[in-house]
Amino acid sequence: MKRTALFLALATCSASLYAANPMPAAQLGIEGYHETYHETVAGASFMTEKANMFGLNMTLREDINDRDAFVLRGRYAWGSSDYSSAAGQFSDLRRKSYDFSLVYQHAFELSATTLTPEIGLGYRRLDDHLDQAGSGGYGRNSMYSYLLLGMSTRNSLNADWMIAPRLTYKYMLAGTQVSRLSEISSSCGDLHNSQKNGYGYEANLAFDRKLAGGTALSITPFYRYWSIKDSDTATTVCGNFIVSGMEPQNTTKEVGVSVAYSF
Repeated sequence: MKRTALFLALATCSASLYAANPMPAAQLGIEGYHETYHETVAGASFMTEKANMFGLNMTLREDINDRDAFVLRGRYAWGSSDYSSAAGQFSDLRRKSYDFSLVYQHAFELSATTLTPEIGLGYRRLDDHLDQAGSGGYGRNSMYSYLLLGMSTRNSLNADWMIAPRLTYKYMLAGTQVSRLSEISSSCGDLHNSQKNGYGYEANLAFDRKLAGGTALSITPFYRYWSIKDSDTATTVCGNFIVSGMEPQNTTKEVGVSVAYSF
């Protein structure tokens, strides 16, 4: 009898916790982060870019019932990078990035928290203006589509504050790298390289401050990472020559913080 009563008490507490801490329907925010992009060829360093980025982000949530929901996330960021390689060093190269994902979530109530796994699809694009790196420079576009698997929890610290960690794994389904050699000369065609092997992950730790009317202010430190293997080799025509090229193995690291308003 005591065990039954204890179980019922925990279940009631869990349900109350879930009801007291509903997920917001929408969130709008700003973010700033430092990005480090690094390429290697045959294990040796080939090129590095470091950038300070500023961005906007949003989250829209559509509840299906008390446990299930679809969540759309998006962000857009821009900034300038410093480029370094054997070819030289260049500064203030424009850079912008987009990332969108749509996931399905299902919440599990535990005794002291709500555990929410999610699965979905995402798309990431990075535009890198190496055409600003002097003669011989050209723009690049990196585009990834990926499968997303994530896990998050929401926990009350006190009457006003909550903590909401989220960990996400991203498996690249397909990638395309466009090197715009046509920006060097109109007689050159662009290179289109296919990327098939890569993964990423993202760690977020949100601190939510409850405000009036069911709204909240969120402060979220984050770390994002991508690792992409060598692409295939593509060819194009450049004047009277045939040019071949590949996109080397590379990593991207982003460390920053987001401030967002939930309503």
